[in-house]
Amino acid sequence: MRDFQLDSALREWTDLLGREQVATERPALDAAERGTFETGHSIPAILRPWSRQDVQACLRIANRWRVPVYQVSSGRNWGYGSRMPSASGCVLMDLRRMDRIVDFSEELGYVTVGPYAFLQDRGSKLWMDATGASPIAA
Repeated sequence: MRDFQLDSALREWTDLLGREQVATERPALDAAERGTFETGHSIPAILRPWSRQDVQACLRIANRWRVPVYQVSSGRNWGYGSRMPSASGCVLMDLRRMDRIVDFSEELGYVTVGPYAFLQDRGSKLWMDATGASPIAA
C-alpha cells in the first residue's frame, strides 16, 4: 500500500514529466526490480526526466515529500549491482533520456551529460572511464 507522501509526490512528478514518463505499472516495476543478485527490494515508481531542470524539480518534489530517489544512467550497471537501489522503497530515476551534450572541455577532460559517441565523432583523445563490462552496460 502506498502512503500519502508517495502519492502526493507521484501526482507532482506526473504533472511535471507527463504520465508516460512516470511508470507505476507492475510489469515495468518488476523488470526494474530484477538485478544481478537477489535483494527483495521494491521500487514504487520509475521517473524518466529529460533535462537537468527536470532532475532538479524531481528532487525538490522528493525532498518536499521525503521520498527517497535512486538514479541510474542506463540501468545496466552490471559491475555495480545493476539498477537496484540500495534500499527498498526508493523511486528509480532513469536518466537514459538525458543524452544531449550540455558542455564539453577537451582541456579539462569532461563531458556533461552526453553519450560516448559524441567523443568518437569529435575524434577526441579522451576516453570514457568504465567497468570491464560489455558495451551495453553503460
